[in-house]
Amino acid sequence: MASTQVETVTTGADKAKVALAVALVIAALAGFYLLARRGQIAQWGVLIVGLAAAAAVFFTSESGKEFIGFGRESGRKCARSCGRRARKPSR
Repeated sequence: MASTQVETVTTGADKAKVALAVALVIAALAGFYLLARRGQIAQWGVLIVGLAAAAAVFFTSESGKEFIGFGRESGRKCARSCGRRARKPSR
């Protein structure tokens, strides 16, 4: 059997994007708890905006692009196999 080697090259900028995404998640969570006295709208607003920014930064990184590709391929495989369900044989 032939083995295929996959080599993942991660640049410094890519690592920085992932680190920035993690920092944005931490900042969003910290902002959520620090704004407890300002009201729920401010809390949830900061959390949602922070998490959306983190997702945007992550999905522009190479890891995020690979994750999107994985999701698309999984969706295609599921769509193909979901049409062929196992059925009971008729008598």
